[in-house]
Amino acid sequence: MLFRSNRLFYASEADDHMIQGVELVNLTDMDADANQGTAVLHPNGELLYFTQWVKTKEKSVAEILLSRRKDGKWGAPEKLLYVNAAGSNSKQPAISSDGKSLYFASDRAGGSGGYDLWVTTIDANGLPEKEPSNLGAPVNTAAEDQAPNFQIGRAHV
Repeated sequence: MLFRSNRLFYASEADDHMIQGVELVNLTDMDADANQGTAVLHPNGELLYFTQWVKTKEKSVAEILLSRRKDGKWGAPEKLLYVNAAGSNSKQPAISSDGKSLYFASDRAGGSGGYDLWVTTIDANGLPEKEPSNLGAPVNTAAEDQAPNFQIGRAHV
């Protein structure tokens, strides 16, 4: 389980709906002037995707970054090619359960209006392989479509 508090990320395990073993995810070389938000851990446990934005008087600029864990330590965040397009915002990453697709919200050109949900495939190193595709209708509308989320398992009624 991954959660955020006061611009810091924490990881824990959940057993019987109880959070256990909370640990700080210490990312190196973080931009002190930036804010961090929505984060998702890749199923392999070694890749962390998260939103980072800088707010100026005029606007906020959001990007999705990737940090890798090696030898128990998280590395410096990397900006993602293809996902972060010049002049637009990308945020709220989500990873498919098989770890092969990255979903996110963006206001990039080619959308249905405002923010839309997009998807791209990622390689074995966790990097996007190509330009993302807009999920299109009926998922995206002329409104602000954000916050992709996956629920694994069956719903109980």
